[in-house]
Amino acid sequence: MTKENKNSLYMLTENAKKRLLELKYSNDTVRKFGQVWGKFLKYAEQKQIDEYSVELSETFLKEIYDINVGVKLQRKNYVKARAMQILTNFHLHKAISLRRKQKEYICPDSFKTEVFAYINYKSQNEISDSRLNSISYALKKFVFHLSQNEIKKFSELNNVKIHTFICTLADYAKSTIRNIL
Repeated sequence: MTKENKNSLYMLTENAKKRLLELKYSNDTVRKFGQVWGKFLKYAEQKQIDEYSVELSETFLKEIYDINVGVKLQRKNYVKARAMQILTNFHLHKAISLRRKQKEYICPDSFKTEVFAYINYKSQNEISDSRLNSISYALKKFVFHLSQNEIKKFSELNNVKIHTFICTLADYAKSTIRNIL
């Protein structure tokens, strides 16, 4: 592996770590992912593979951790598979999917007027509380993502920024993605 390419794989992992911290992932989570990525860098160097690829990621998971993509994970393997999934998404889309465990997104102040006006408008349309909660969750998730990417108002949106948000949903079930969109 050439020094330049090793540095690009190294920089990919370093930039992914930096982005995780910007998204307020815990230091412990970033450390655990970093341990997996460190093994991945050594693996790529031993294989003399110069470029990041999904296939390389999947082979690494199989050979090092005996994890098969598409097969239900054992709890002990979740962090390892998630680390590589995050790295793949970051490599392909320069986006990291938001944590699923975060149930309540705080609506940034710069979006509160529009978000709450829209939620109020939807509540007047005789929809179920469940659907209203889904709409509220999706909208708050979206504006939270926008604020994390330094977008302060809807007028700053463009197709690329919307696409980046959609890429963060890649880990979700199709039905969940459809509901959020």
